[in-house]
Amino acid sequence: MTDTAMNDSISAQVAALPGMPMKDLWALWDAHFPRRPAHTNRHYVESRLAYRLQEQAYGPLPAGVRRYLVERGAQFSKIHQPGRGTECHLMPGTVLVREWDEREYRVTVTADGLYELNG
Repeated sequence: MTDTAMNDSISAQVAALPGMPMKDLWALWDAHFPRRPAHTNRHYVESRLAYRLQEQAYGPLPAGVRRYLVERGAQFSKIHQPGRGTECHLMPGTVLVREWDEREYRVTVTADGLYELNG
């Protein structure tokens, strides 16, 4: 298979994930991972599968790149870490999404620093 054909194939597989029924996503998950996650958030399942498909096709990220991303994430994170304070400030426009009991909840941070649930 040529590089272009492989790229097209992987792209098509990743693009198909959002339209797949959950039972098909779980079948794909079971084929690629040893166990299912504790939380069954659809977005999480799709993103992990997309990463895994690409990782198998193109190989894992180099160790230096992974280390760099982890360090940058820790450096700029507003989430509490020991010795970094306890406050968490989210930028206006940030959308937090949680799926629970087959229902999706969206919390948006407003310009005045308040939170808006599902519009």
